[in-house]
Formats: sequence, structure tokens, C-alpha cells
Amino acid sequence: MDPVIEAALIGGGASALVAITAFLTTRAVTRMQLKSARDDRIWDQRVAAYVEAIGAVQFRQMNRAHDYRARPLDAETERRAQAVLSRYIEPDWHILDARLLAFGSAEMVSFMQQGSTAHETARQLFLAWEANNGALDPSYYRDAMNAAESIDDRTIEQIRAEIQGHDQAALTAGPDLMPADI
Repeated sequence: MDPVIEAALIGGGASALVAITAFLTTRAVTRMQLKSARDDRIWDQRVAAYVEAIGAVQFRQMNRAHDYRARPLDAETERRAQAVLSRYIEPDWHILDARLLAFGSAEMVSFMQQGSTAHETARQLFLAWEANNGALDPSYYRDAMNAAESIDDRTIEQIRAEIQGHDQAALTAGPDLMPADI
């Protein structure tokens, strides 16, 4: 074979190999960038839902502390309490639940569900106590109030752990998110 043709074939083959390698590398990098952008968007939505969840849990705690008490407040304390409560905006619980189901971790969804259940249990027990004109021992509902408060506090702690420790794969990584991608 003519050395010129041989050199041309070798050069063409090498060029084709470089072009194919460049194409495959570009495609792989583009896929990684698209996945990273998608993960960033999901993370942003998760954080927004979690911030909203903190406000909702605090709203629930403030209202529970105010509304479910054995003794009424004196006028001045009640006025101050109403001033604080008026700054809280009641969340749309259905929208928040949907956002947490869509973007939250399974642990976070579980915490919020446990908190709602505990709050409702405490509310029902308080209303039963109140319907009996306080004839029952206040511990009848106070234990449930304390349990609801505890789960709400743990919910906020879980949110903070997930947001602030988001580089820890165990807290945030879903099946498609690897620690190196965070």
C-alpha cells in the first residue's frame, strides 16, 4: 500500500476516534449537568416547602398554647397573646401537605403526619375536658398536649437537620442523588 494512503487512513481513523470520543464525552457531561440542574430545582422546592412547614408548625404550636389552656388569661396577657397570634398567617394545610409529599423526604412527611395526628388527639381531649367543665383531671389532656408539642419540636429539628446537613447523603439523597452530586 502506498505510504501516503496509509498515512491518510491512519490520520482519518484517529480523527474519527477523537470525534466519537468528544461526542460521547459531551453527551455524558450534558446529561450530568441536566441531572444536576433538575436536582437543584427539586432541592429548592424542598427547602421552600420546609420553610413553609416550619411556619405552619409554629402556627400550630402558638394556637395550641393559646387556645387549649385550663385557665383564661388576664386581659393584658390576652391582648399581648392576640398581638403575637395576629402576626401568624394560617397555612393552607392541604397545599403544604401536597408540597411535602412531592418534595419532602419520607421522614419529613411522617413527622408532619404524626404532628397532625398528635395535635388532633390533644384538641379532642381538651374539648372533652372542657365539655365536662373541667371536672376531669387536667392531665387528661395535658399529656396529649405535651406529646403534640414534642413531635412538633422534633419536626422542626428534622427540617433543620435536612436543610443544614444537606451535604450528608443519609439525610437528603434520594435514590437518584449520590453524595458526589450534591
